[in-house]
Amino acid sequence: EIAGIFGYKSPSTVSSVVKVWVPRWGEVGEDLSILPFIDERTINALETTKLKNLSLEQIAYLIDGKDFKADTSRKDRVINCAQQSSKVHHSAFRIITWGLPCGLTYEHTNGFLGRVAEKKLVKLWAENGRLILPPGYSGIGDKGFHGTAGYYVNCNTVITPAFLWKGIQFDPKQIGHSLECAQARYSIETFYSLVTKRKCFAGKIIDRNHFPYFDALLHWSHGRANLYRPMQTPDDKNFERFFQERTMNN
Repeated sequence: EIAGIFGYKSPSTVSSVVKVWVPRWGEVGEDLSILPFIDERTINALETTKLKNLSLEQIAYLIDGKDFKADTSRKDRVINCAQQSSKVHHSAFRIITWGLPCGLTYEHTNGFLGRVAEKKLVKLWAENGRLILPPGYSGIGDKGFHGTAGYYVNCNTVITPAFLWKGIQFDPKQIGHSLECAQARYSIETFYSLVTKRKCFAGKIIDRNHFPYFDALLHWSHGRANLYRPMQTPDDKNFERFFQERTMNN
């Protein structure tokens, strides 16, 4: 991919170009995907009709985790164990991403070794002041994020599919609730498909030689995916002008 962009064929030349340009691409990707202006006004302006029809309003975030398969460390037993992911049953890097129902993401973690629990990453990011959302707003996630509301500065609850606490099957109300959560969450799932379609990730196991560049490639892939049209059209038809104003002011 690098060679194609710059027209180089020599591996040594490509390697030197990678060392210079990939970190810079990562910085651009951060500017496009770590957005500081996600406040009450922005969330309301980008609220989607689909969620309103599901009676899901004041949703400040969709949250999901993703594991990227990676080479296994054979030299360090501790790292070897810490790499193991229960999701992909392979050594991996794990990340968490936060986004809006329209498909715009505004926060994601760096890559961590695959064994770390997703709740631990949410807590870590919150403790670093990265998850300040308007009070009274909620999020939607899968069951793995149940009970994480207390990590957010303003205790933003997370709506999850129903848990089977009693009995042997879900009742109709629980089934309906879980269906609504699934329909509301598809934007973040689709967003990850845009991230992983980049050539640096598509169907690949991250080579150990590329570990130092993983975060930069992750930032760039998130930023690039944010440039697509909304996955769910915001209810406010003037959302494009509004978004341009917010980005220019920040």
